[in-house]
Amino acid sequence: MLCYINLLGKFGELEDACEIVRSMPMKPSSRIWSSLVTACKVHGSLGIAESLAHHLVRKEPQNAANYTLLSMVYAEAGNWSAVEEARRLMRVHRLRKCYGFSRIS
Repeated sequence: MLCYINLLGKFGELEDACEIVRSMPMKPSSRIWSSLVTACKVHGSLGIAESLAHHLVRKEPQNAANYTLLSMVYAEAGNWSAVEEARRLMRVHRLRKCYGFSRIS
């Protein structure tokens, strides 16, 4: 299901992706919500992206990636005071981002 939501999001079919998430028989995973937030951000639906990112933060308040995603949505919108607030909340909750890396052999 994640791949389908991700594909719809990449092609800008945000309404279809949201409808599928709403009609899923099981609760959507955080990865599905995160994929949808990213797609909304990329395609300029920042209000929806912000709302979904807040949902993720409420759902998993100890997951630093959710705060980072929310901060990125705020940055895309140029809301720098909200970016700082998201970062402040990460410090208050003592959360740190996990940095990814690639390895080429």
